[in-house]
Amino acid sequence: MENKNLSKQFLFILTLLVTLNTWTFGQTTNHFPDTGNVGVGTVTPENTGNYSIIDIVGKNAVNGGYISLSTSDKSGHARMFLTHERLLFDLRKAGMYFQWRNSASKQIYRLDSDGSAIWNGFGSGSTVISSNPSGQYIRQYGNDGSSQSWLIRGYASNGVQAEFNNGGINVNGVIKTKEVNVTMSGWADYVFSPEYKLMPLSEVGAFIKRNNHLPNIPTEAEVKENGVNLAEMNVKLLEKIEELTLYAIQQDELLKKVLERLSEVESKLTGETVIK
Repeated sequence: MENKNLSKQFLFILTLLVTLNTWTFGQTTNHFPDTGNVGVGTVTPENTGNYSIIDIVGKNAVNGGYISLSTSDKSGHARMFLTHERLLFDLRKAGMYFQWRNSASKQIYRLDSDGSAIWNGFGSGSTVISSNPSGQYIRQYGNDGSSQSWLIRGYASNGVQAEFNNGGINVNGVIKTKEVNVTMSGWADYVFSPEYKLMPLSEVGAFIKRNNHLPNIPTEAEVKENGVNLAEMNVKLLEKIEELTLYAIQQDELLKKVLERLSEVESKLTGETVIK
């Protein structure tokens, strides 16, 4: 009986020594106090004096600190780890995304596992950076969350790379293009209407002398201040071309009459027709 008791005591002491040794070994690499900062891989976790800290120190420069988070069934799994050259956030399941919210739990922006991203603005508006089999694109939705404000593609769709539904494009530089198609609300063919009152050339000359520009054409000062609307200016220039055409027709008719009259006069003087 005494030997059995000694054996039990020996086993108890041995177990206690192994446990203490294991606990002591664990404490050489980790630090888990009841209060204060926690260290994983270090017994001296970082201490700022202001915050509670979990300090994870990796095995070496390449295999740094590592945190793994997952759902119980692994349907959601993400990792975050640090090496000597990068901080990596790693989504382990397709369809997952990183999401940042404000204090009202409203999405500010998110990054999807396929590489696309969404930045939210005021209202329900958002900017989407994504891609499809044709290439990358950036799309802006209006504050209603559904209407498209603009779309810029890295490829062409029906020959168009940029679409703007409202407003305009302000470019402070050179635009290089093969063709410009300007939608017009009217054209200058009204000049050829019988009701159009063509200003006599004498009045045109007097207007130019007084104002130093053509009628219905903006002045140099106006162009410098406001720029030129290409659609409106094309109509105005065509108007002048068509007016010049009418002036030329008038001069041609007048010239014919003058030549005919000259021919009649010379015929009377010489008895024969000189000009036909």
